[in-house]
Amino acid sequence: MTCPLSCYCGLMCRCGCIPSPLSLPGDPPSIERESNGSHVVYILLLGAAETGKSTIMRQMKIIESGGMSPASLRSYTRHVLENVFTCVTRLIQAVTEAAIPWGTPEAVHAALTLSQVSCGDWGLGEEGLMRVALLPPDHADLIRVLWDDTASQECWLRANEFNLPDSTNYYLSAADRLSKQPYLPTQEDVLQLRIPTRSATVYDFQDRNWTFRMTDVGGQRGERRRWIRLFDEINAIIFLAALSEYDQTWSQEEEDGMNRLELSLQLFKETLSYPGFTNSSIILFLNKTDVLQKKILTSDLNRYFPDFTGPRGDARGATDYIRNRFHAHARDWDRVRDRDFFSHETCATDTKKTRFVFAAVKENILWNNINLFMDPFH
Repeated sequence: MTCPLSCYCGLMCRCGCIPSPLSLPGDPPSIERESNGSHVVYILLLGAAETGKSTIMRQMKIIESGGMSPASLRSYTRHVLENVFTCVTRLIQAVTEAAIPWGTPEAVHAALTLSQVSCGDWGLGEEGLMRVALLPPDHADLIRVLWDDTASQECWLRANEFNLPDSTNYYLSAADRLSKQPYLPTQEDVLQLRIPTRSATVYDFQDRNWTFRMTDVGGQRGERRRWIRLFDEINAIIFLAALSEYDQTWSQEEEDGMNRLELSLQLFKETLSYPGFTNSSIILFLNKTDVLQKKILTSDLNRYFPDFTGPRGDARGATDYIRNRFHAHARDWDRVRDRDFFSHETCATDTKKTRFVFAAVKENILWNNINLFMDPFH
């Protein structure tokens, strides 16, 4: 049988492509050794799409390497410009859909001109394969006019209605800088990226005598169905949920129009109940604290979750409510399984905070699997 992972991730798969020790359902995960003698700890990143899993993966690479090299940063140039193009296109579509009039003739001209731009004009997509990817300075000027217009800002306040990317403000505010040549993405440019995960992404990082093997398997519905039931031998699950998605919905095509936070709660419950993860540590990352803190000032949580009775505009109260919803599922899970559960509030784009949180996470995982690490037969 052909392995959908192409046998490169090193995880134990049910497809049988990688020989695994004989085990029975419910057996605790084992701890392997690398050829250098280090223990291998398997970590699986799970969660719905756009909750920050890939950003966490990029952060781990930055933390481990002490920063991204110029060559590595340069490799993300096309991705950054593709994200800028997406933000511009979706913003114009949102303003049109909302029937908000542009505030100035200059903005009308900018919107009309940019709506006629193709990705190939920026050296992107199949049309631009033979061209250098760049944001033309005259287009950057138009983006600045567009973003400064009252229509764009009004639409941005209603971003949840149109599912505008969280990075819209970041990228469009930086259009002038992004158009300067030669353009080299910054680490922040890279961390703000939204790149859908279409296949398993694996990253190994070292800590003392441990090799932590982290795998991101994608959050889109098709990816979840394809990957989630393939894995055994997982020592820990890191489940990401975006705090800021309480007022957003998926399209009918993507997730049947479901509220995004409700979907994360549903997936979290399914993850806890999956028999293959019975003995895995569970760590919950309540991500996008920074986005929540801004959004909660203008978007009332009670409108979308009527049982929330906390004060309006209170990020702390909103966070506590959402955390308690997840913890309720975890308590039910913990009653029948003697495994620890941990949760952390995170901002995946903040390297300093992510470094601090993950230091605690690694210790939690090691202590929760101490019996396996101390077993001389592993």
